[in-house]
Amino acid sequence: MLSKLNITRRLILLVFLIQIGVAIIVGLLFQNSHDLMESTDWVIHTEKALERISTIEKHIVDLETGQRGFLITGKESYLEPFKKSKESIFEELEQFKILTSDNSKQTQEVEILSPILRDKIAELEQTIALRRNTSYEAAKAVVDTDLGKNLMDEIMLHTGHLRDEELRLLDIRVIAPDQARINTNRTLIVVLILNLIFIVFMSIIFLRSIKHPLDRLKLGINEIEKGHLTYRIGEYTEDEIGQVSKSFDRMLDHLASSKASNVQLKEEIDKRKEIEKLLIDKNTREKEINEELKSQETALRNSNKELEQFAYLTSHDLQEPLKTIEMFTRLSTEELDELNHEKLNSYVDIINHMTHNMSQKINDLLQYSRLGKHRESSDVDMNILMEDVLDMLKMSINQSNAHIHVSQLHEVRGNYTELSLLMQNLLSNALKFVEQDQAPVIEITSEQNKLSTTFSVKDDGIGIDSEHFDQIFHMFKRLHLEGNYEGTGIGLAQCQKIVQLHDGEIWVKSKEGEGTTFYFSIPNAIA
Repeated sequence: MLSKLNITRRLILLVFLIQIGVAIIVGLLFQNSHDLMESTDWVIHTEKALERISTIEKHIVDLETGQRGFLITGKESYLEPFKKSKESIFEELEQFKILTSDNSKQTQEVEILSPILRDKIAELEQTIALRRNTSYEAAKAVVDTDLGKNLMDEIMLHTGHLRDEELRLLDIRVIAPDQARINTNRTLIVVLILNLIFIVFMSIIFLRSIKHPLDRLKLGINEIEKGHLTYRIGEYTEDEIGQVSKSFDRMLDHLASSKASNVQLKEEIDKRKEIEKLLIDKNTREKEINEELKSQETALRNSNKELEQFAYLTSHDLQEPLKTIEMFTRLSTEELDELNHEKLNSYVDIINHMTHNMSQKINDLLQYSRLGKHRESSDVDMNILMEDVLDMLKMSINQSNAHIHVSQLHEVRGNYTELSLLMQNLLSNALKFVEQDQAPVIEITSEQNKLSTTFSVKDDGIGIDSEHFDQIFHMFKRLHLEGNYEGTGIGLAQCQKIVQLHDGEIWVKSKEGEGTTFYFSIPNAIA
């Protein structure tokens, strides 16, 4: 089949099949990530349902607490918890019903519980009315009938059923995220191995489809050089090599069927020289194809490496906020029983912070993955670009009282949006990593030579230990505690990718406590 295609189309076919393999890996990884997020959402859904149950139980307790306080003291102020809970309890019950509408068992329990709650509230209101309008003894007589106790027992029985059902679902659903992570890792490893085997297999087939005809052609040339004009190559494939073989054999047929004069012999010799030149051109093209194959292989390795890093981040960095949220949600549920609102509020603050942190990480990771797509290059005036960046960071600059000195910058060839994000990240780091109450001093310069233009962003901040120079460009790699300095740890990884997309280099010079200078170079446009 391959012999019917020319070499260029074979190469295109090979690259196309490799890209399909990569697309399959990305698709499987996306599907597994979607399953993981969906299973996590169900765990959160169940936790919300349990929280609603706890709120309903609290309102039930407040109803009886308010009633008892009023019966004993006769003071209207003791009815405040009763009034608030009476107004809220059925709304909470309705919200729980909506939240668990996917579970017919829970819906049935809510429909049973609602009339019992109304009977209980009616019984409480009856005793309150008797205490207010008649006497304590009249109200106590109703309480002594045990009607209220029996209603409360039924209420607690059904709320217990609601809680038990959600706890049962929680036990089932908490397993799903872990299983999804395991499936993601297994799937990724298996598909990567299969993809590697496929690439090697197709590369071997491709090389063999070229090597065999070339060997036949080389053998034929050697025989012709020995003077065996009756030899025929016979390798008549439809590609470029087959066409050369046909030309050789036609030439030999012509020589064998005619009596060549000296002029004719000279012409044949000239033809042979032209064919030899054609062979040399073919060999040169073959080398170029091999070099292109090596380039494609390098790009594929980089793509696979990035996919492995993304899978690692999905199963580790992006899961840490979820684990923290899960822990503090559990602690919040326990604290509800003890009515410790101060601790509960602190837990809710931590949950909100970790949720925001996870959302920021995901957004930054998506922005990182989009770098290099749908990009257009143009001549970029870096002075105008810096004006836009300084305007975007105006609030941070004013808050830190920073002094920023921007020299006259050289123009480069590149993508305006990506270069703007690059300068924004470097300047944000310079504003951020300084001692407390220190007004940052930042210098931005550029130098140009025949080959490239080098930019520098220098600050007088806290600096970086040289042993961390290689780590700072890794995604989500942080050298400081998250509470000390804001950020997700992906900014410098974005900077490195943007510079690489422009075929440039980025590096850092720094000493701890003495400031930091980031350099990056962009190749000059070829006139």
